[in-house]
Amino acid sequence: MANAVFYSNVAQQTTLSGSISSGATSITVGATTGFPGSFPYTLALDYGAATEELVSVTAAAGTTLTITRGYGSTSAQSHSLGAVVRHVYDATDATAFRTHEAATVAVHGVTGTIVGTSDTQTLSNKTLTSPTINAGALSGTFTGSPTLSGNVSFSGSPTFSGSPTFSGTANHTGAIQSTQSASTNVSLAAIATGDTFDRFRAYASGLHEWGPGNGARDTNLYRSAADTLATDDSFSVGGALSVTGDISAGATTWTSFTPTWTIGGSPATSTNVGWYKKLGKVVWFEVYTTWSANGSGTSQISFNLPSTPFRDGNGASTTRQLAAGGWAVTLNVASNGAIMAQVLAGGTGGTCVIAFYDTSSFQSQYIANGTIMTLQGWYREA
Repeated sequence: MANAVFYSNVAQQTTLSGSISSGATSITVGATTGFPGSFPYTLALDYGAATEELVSVTAAAGTTLTITRGYGSTSAQSHSLGAVVRHVYDATDATAFRTHEAATVAVHGVTGTIVGTSDTQTLSNKTLTSPTINAGALSGTFTGSPTLSGNVSFSGSPTFSGSPTFSGTANHTGAIQSTQSASTNVSLAAIATGDTFDRFRAYASGLHEWGPGNGARDTNLYRSAADTLATDDSFSVGGALSVTGDISAGATTWTSFTPTWTIGGSPATSTNVGWYKKLGKVVWFEVYTTWSANGSGTSQISFNLPSTPFRDGNGASTTRQLAAGGWAVTLNVASNGAIMAQVLAGGTGGTCVIAFYDTSSFQSQYIANGTIMTLQGWYREA
């Protein structure tokens, strides 16, 4: 930091080389031997006389000095040729030292308050780089993107805005509340190292989203109406599902499949379509078939389900499972009734055989040209 005023212990007394008026801004002296080489410094004109005036020298060109008049509360006056000129230390300097000693702010050339090592102080407008704070109490608003590591503990009601990053373990007491300006804003998000997308997000609206981390989030859960929790995706339950209200699967779309029939005489079909949809492991299915030729023989008619039925544990090859449903045909004398389509035990196939209520077979010979058959039912999927 530059000095406010400069001094010399070897400056020699000199005289004015010409008279000056009270308004002159430069003087010429006989010599500048020992005068300070830096500016400003103080000279007394007419040193020791009643007309003594202090001036501040701000520049020099040889023995010609640029001055500020009436320095140190003295008065600018006219001075004659030969007036004594002397480098001095004046009351302004002494007062500045005493003021500096008593100062509690703006000391040592620093704008603001000096930070003491043991004083109780309030710091304002300070930037701390890599500080270590032990057992401190923080209050107010912190802006930017601070990083807090280690076992950070917050108490009271801290508020975080911007993009704070927490690593390690953050312990908290009380509630954590995120206040957002819009319901579509993210309140909470989680991402794993190396991910390009958040694996989890919770929005101010209550919407929750999940994803794989390397792609967009593809699964959600949200409140769709009063007392209603919904998802636009599939919902899988690994354990028991206890329901006290209604379950709606209306958002689940039907998937098409083509039924494969086993029937004697191999009559052709003009229409042979099927649809299914899933609710957990339960599959609901529907088949619509129009036969374009007569069947023949006494073999029992069967068709394949859209997916493999469930067989669990040690009973996988022995336990029967019923695919409950019904059928109806038209344009045939045997058109009335309903069936239980039975999934046979053993194997991994999903074949349904068709029978009357009395368990007698619905045979191939009952199919005539133009017969329309519809089947509806459900079963548990593998």
